[in-house]
Amino acid sequence: MLDYIDRIQSSFQAKDQEESENILTSIIWNTSNDSQLDEEMISEAVQSCLKNESFLTLKRVNLLKHITKTTGELFTSKVINKEENETKRERIRRVVMQSNLSGITDFTNEWFEVICFKIRRMTICSKTLIEILKAESNQESSELTTGFSIFERELIQGSSEISIKYHYYYLAYLATVQDPKFLSRLLSSPPPKSRVDIFSHYTVVKFDETENDYKVVPFAVHFQFVLSKIVNEFNKCITKLQENSQ
Repeated sequence: MLDYIDRIQSSFQAKDQEESENILTSIIWNTSNDSQLDEEMISEAVQSCLKNESFLTLKRVNLLKHITKTTGELFTSKVINKEENETKRERIRRVVMQSNLSGITDFTNEWFEVICFKIRRMTICSKTLIEILKAESNQESSELTTGFSIFERELIQGSSEISIKYHYYYLAYLATVQDPKFLSRLLSSPPPKSRVDIFSHYTVVKFDETENDYKVVPFAVHFQFVLSKIVNEFNKCITKLQENSQ
């Protein structure tokens, strides 16, 4: 089995945006069962909130905290607690619920694995929030009033959609800048100091095996598929905010 960095980097060779996203999706949600389970948890979390009388009295920040708590408890019971290995189970729990990565070597397979669990949990929370805000906008529950204006709801929904797509960029970026094979080459055969283009913070440095030399690629080119998804969500959000700015 390829390690996480190799698998993530394979998305850069995708023929289009859809294929790239499918590759990264299959890394985060290791099986179709994982993806289906998460969708079921989102549905369960939404219904749990909307049928909870005390939830319907909550407004704004308190409402957001309740959604975070509800989705966290669901993910713990249906995903984390299902891990049979106690050491691994507690490691996943620390990362997912406490953002505690102590004792895990950065950017190893173990590190990427628990980060993917964290991404799944955050995505469930974001999608649950989106569905609840939509429920208010669509008047699916006469008792649901989140305390957010239409403009605020569109802003929160848009930001949540952007966040979901950003997870893909996060993985792609780290797999690029922390590639151990490239870092080893860089240390053993560094480029000359005259190559000032290599030291820009806004470019990706690659090694061209054909030309046997370092190559500089703009972020927008190297990460075009994952960044375009984020830009699309930004544009959708801006349009919605403009429509509800009055």
